[in-house]
Amino acid sequence: MSDAQQRSTARSDNTHLRLAHDPALDGLRALAVIAVIAYHSEFRGTPAGFLGVDLFFVLSGYLITTLLIIEHNATGRVDLVNFWIRRARRLLPALVLMVTTLVAVSLAVPDLFALDSLRRDVVSSLLYVQNWNSLLGGDSYFAMFDEPSPLIHAWSLAIEEQWYVVWPVLFLVLYRVVPKTFIPAVIAGLAACSALAMAFTAHSSDLSRAYFGTDTRVQALLIGAGTALVLTAPQRRLGFLRERWVSICAVGGLIGWALLVVFAADNDLWMYRGGFTAAAICVAIAIWGIRMQPHSRLSKALGCRTLASMGKVSYGLYLWHWPVFLVLTPDRVDIGEPWLSGVRYLVTGVISYVSYVALERPVKQLRLQPGRQAIALGGFTVALAIGSFTLIPAGPERETTMRIAASEALPASTTTTQPAVPESSTPQSQGSVSEGLSTTSTTITPTPPVRVLVVGDSIWLEATKWFSEYGPQGETILLSADTRVGCGTLSDQSRDWCNGRLVSWRESVVADAPDIVVMPVSHWDAYDVTVNDVDVRYGTAEYDAMLFDAWNENLDVLTATGAHVAVMTTPCFRYEGEVNGFDLHSRVADDRTKALNGAARAFVLDASDTVSLIDIRALTCPNDTYDFILNDVPLHRDGIHFTQGALPIVWRWLVDELLTTADTARDTAN
Repeated sequence: MSDAQQRSTARSDNTHLRLAHDPALDGLRALAVIAVIAYHSEFRGTPAGFLGVDLFFVLSGYLITTLLIIEHNATGRVDLVNFWIRRARRLLPALVLMVTTLVAVSLAVPDLFALDSLRRDVVSSLLYVQNWNSLLGGDSYFAMFDEPSPLIHAWSLAIEEQWYVVWPVLFLVLYRVVPKTFIPAVIAGLAACSALAMAFTAHSSDLSRAYFGTDTRVQALLIGAGTALVLTAPQRRLGFLRERWVSICAVGGLIGWALLVVFAADNDLWMYRGGFTAAAICVAIAIWGIRMQPHSRLSKALGCRTLASMGKVSYGLYLWHWPVFLVLTPDRVDIGEPWLSGVRYLVTGVISYVSYVALERPVKQLRLQPGRQAIALGGFTVALAIGSFTLIPAGPERETTMRIAASEALPASTTTTQPAVPESSTPQSQGSVSEGLSTTSTTITPTPPVRVLVVGDSIWLEATKWFSEYGPQGETILLSADTRVGCGTLSDQSRDWCNGRLVSWRESVVADAPDIVVMPVSHWDAYDVTVNDVDVRYGTAEYDAMLFDAWNENLDVLTATGAHVAVMTTPCFRYEGEVNGFDLHSRVADDRTKALNGAARAFVLDASDTVSLIDIRALTCPNDTYDFILNDVPLHRDGIHFTQGALPIVWRWLVDELLTTADTARDTAN
């Protein structure tokens, strides 16, 4: 039989294979985006709502591979250029609109987003490499929670687009090189390799590589591709009993995925060592059952008008919800929950619907020659990327470590005046703040001032930098600092980027000769860690022993010149940012911080007289409950770091605590 006859036969044998629109699949899209939005809204019932992305991945793998199989079986080839143009027409317009809007807003309101990362994020999002930009940009372990990017969620779009570029080519190679009966086994093997890559790159101290990597997440897309091969293979007619079992399997698969959404978490190591694979398989089973039984109760339920309509605009909902969340924050919208969430959802829904009706659908229906489409889409995207990089000013380079040396300034005067703490959130000039701080203490100012060295993480990097610039340096206290982003009080071995921390502390103690060293307990001390390739889980006896050993090691360094050490508890937090591999949502939860502070108190009680406790939780949780507002001023700008308005309040309180600690230490020494 000739090639032409074979193609003709294939065409006649596969005329029934059409990828008709299925409302039930739209319903699956709706469930996926609901899970993601709920996760970013911090609904307690969806700790693993990020698995909505994996549902998208499996569905995309299934749909794209089905299209490729249909075209190849019908024509004996795949028109790659036309395929890529169709994908670009479907995805680029809405992305370009969102990016253009963000660029315009950032230029109009420069302080809204972190400009130093936005320029890079715009380009990497438009080029669909945002996942690797996040990992290779040097900020994967802190930038995503320090100042969340409005484009960080484009990482999943990048992986999908990379799939669209590579998979059709690999698909053709497989069809030409591998016998057709062995292709499913090859795809299963590739998926297994991806799952193994995720397992081997996942470490409790940093899960970002496993979470964002294309190689580690492509398993879900491959599982979707395998589902397409199964569903496009010749099917035997199902009997009544087999139809019932297919429906039961489909419901079971969807329930399995939902259970993982409810009970898993993004920091669970088992999720990276089989959990993500299990979620993808559950989704694949659900898709298989839905397509095998299009008239089942499950298919009808998923295809109901509400879910199907939401599924049609799910791409826009995913694109817009995260920037909307970052703009409509509690400090900008003076309403509480659940009204704030309602406003966010309404704004996201309206923008997504308008984008779908006015842009996405019309562009999809355009009939232009492929060459003109490619030139128009590619040219506009490249022009937007270049223009954005040019127009958005470069922000200041992010500081990851800060060494503030003690000044030789002498106290200006002695005072006993105590002004009232501001009761309004009205912005103050930095000068007036400094004047207020210079007359804070009710204690007679020592001469010379108390020399204070602060060590700590990014919270105290920002706080000490503020004090060195605007505080009364040298009047009541002479401040120095040795701070490092992402480093708490644990051993340097727990995190690679903390290497040299103790060496630096030792040098600072010798150089600054502090009277008091403030050692803040950090939320970083409540993380599972990997030490010498061994995973140590927070809350275990092994972890507690490691924590106390680290604190004792810190004391040996910090007291080397006779300084008194003030162990400071960790404040209250409420983080609402994007997932970043460190699961800040649970690590800064109240039960974690309370337990960590309890361990700090126990440690201080067992320590010598040269160690005392400063309880900043009492300031940030005056009623033992987190409140976003402190003295009518927003406490945190991102749920973790203090706002500029809160820092004067924090320092007024802390200066008093330090002077009291100095008096106590002096009395003990005498």
